[in-house]
Amino acid sequence: MEKNTNGYILYDHKTRSVKIPCFEVSTIAKFGDGIEGKTIYYKDVNMKQRHVNYPIFHVEDMTKTDNCTPIPQKPTSKAQLKGNLSNANVKIYRVEDNGDKTLLYKEQTNSDGLFYEHKDELEDDKFYIYEVSGGGIEGTIRAVSKGSWIKNLGLKVSLASEIAYIYLAKDLKYGFDAAKVENRLNEVAKTILSSDISGDDKVTAGDLLVFDYQSYLTAVNSSEFSSDKLEEIISGIYKNDLSYGDNISSATIGHIDINGDAKDDTGGHTKGVAISSDGTKAFLADRYYGGLVIVDITNPKNPIKISQYNTKSDARKVILSQDNTKAFVANQENFLIMDITTPTNPIKLGSIDTMYGASGIALSKDATTAFIADSMAGLKIVDITDPTNPIQIGEISQNTHGGGTIDLVQAVVLSNDGTKAFIVDYSGLLIADVTEPSNPKIVSRLKTKGHAYGITISKDNTKVFIADTRNGLVIVDITNPINPLKIGYYPSDFVSDVTLSNDDTKVFLAEGFEGTQSEAITSSHGLLVINITNPSKPNRVAHYNTNGRSQEVILSSNNTKAFIADGINGLVIIDLELFTPISSNSSTK
Repeated sequence: MEKNTNGYILYDHKTRSVKIPCFEVSTIAKFGDGIEGKTIYYKDVNMKQRHVNYPIFHVEDMTKTDNCTPIPQKPTSKAQLKGNLSNANVKIYRVEDNGDKTLLYKEQTNSDGLFYEHKDELEDDKFYIYEVSGGGIEGTIRAVSKGSWIKNLGLKVSLASEIAYIYLAKDLKYGFDAAKVENRLNEVAKTILSSDISGDDKVTAGDLLVFDYQSYLTAVNSSEFSSDKLEEIISGIYKNDLSYGDNISSATIGHIDINGDAKDDTGGHTKGVAISSDGTKAFLADRYYGGLVIVDITNPKNPIKISQYNTKSDARKVILSQDNTKAFVANQENFLIMDITTPTNPIKLGSIDTMYGASGIALSKDATTAFIADSMAGLKIVDITDPTNPIQIGEISQNTHGGGTIDLVQAVVLSNDGTKAFIVDYSGLLIADVTEPSNPKIVSRLKTKGHAYGITISKDNTKVFIADTRNGLVIVDITNPINPLKIGYYPSDFVSDVTLSNDDTKVFLAEGFEGTQSEAITSSHGLLVINITNPSKPNRVAHYNTNGRSQEVILSSNNTKAFIADGINGLVIIDLELFTPISSNSSTK
């Protein structure tokens, strides 16, 4: 997390010295040139520790001054998007050698968008990040630069510097190397700009620091950034929609390519994903060939397959027991219970046949009952008290509840108290009373316009969020389960799954597409992030591209990463904090 060092007395452990910019002394005895009982001020005080084991210092040098009131510094740096950003907040970070970011100063722009950049306090060879928010924009713009560049050229935090920051985001966060970042900035400058701005007859990182939208827009490399693309980026910054970031540089940090080397070939078509509670393992339901695939994600940048169990049937969904000792897998032909105590050697415990292709699972809180979405067969309710001998004890089907009651059941979630099941099928939402698992009863239905594939429920159990394929996201008020009401909607080409953030302010949608793989180029697909703070007016805050048909999305426990079952593209891992403001990140590495 960020750390503000304003007001700190900084101790240099190498020289065992302290530098104090200015301090006030009310004397009780003669001190320097002071008079007993008077207030005196000293600036530029250098003190040296006398002994390494004792905090006793002696003054080596100091200068008497009239007061310690800081001299107002003239603001010379500018924050600008299309126009100047007045009354905006500026945070100045130093990038440490290990990649951590230390907050040094907070400033505010004046009516002309100018602010004080503290160039005299910057170290020449250190990198600094200037982060600007407010001033008429809902998002953030940033600039990254060496201290010496700012001293020589000045600084503008601008559209060009924000684009450069997006390109450099991974380099700044993962395996930071100052020399590499310097080279990358100079390379990126040539991608963003097609002509020199700073006057040295070459395009370098320095040109990014002096870019002015109103004066140098023609210097932008139009082959990479057309006017339409620039407007899309600017619009995203104004609205705080980070979708522009992934369109510049991918936020994907880890990937198992099913067409890659055998060691990380998941086998075919990744349909489902679950993550261990410690965040070190991913369990994949791999359709066609793979079955249950277990992947070590300790290093999310380098996921490694460690084992695989051939389910001999298309695996479509996997969830884990609360203690992470068992995996429950929904397959085309059965519901499988696996012992995963030793992830390198998963062992089958038991199974029960399914009829038409199970694709969804929910467990009771006590983990004794499984609710299985079994397509045309409806909802199966299974006693799993003995995992080696699961037994069906109830169902909701056309046979038991009349023709037309169900229509290809895809997914199910339970209420917190376990008395209600919220089921989605090709017709929409079904709500069932499952107080008696052996005798479930449908209490209401709400039809949707799409073919509902996925569902999740808010923590307060007042709303469900439905992935309604071509109808996008549907938000339903379930305060009264007998009378569910649609209260919100967000359009999409094709949504197959939905999950919620920990604070219930965002939904993450696995956005796929229908048609051939080549048609993916013109279809919206990947991970879509929607702000649902106002559920009646959901709005997009980010979109991340993937190369496959996104099937399911799961978040890490701290919501900083997304794990996407991406069809024939395998498993994709996205860093959700890569483009967000430093101040809001859980980690500044």
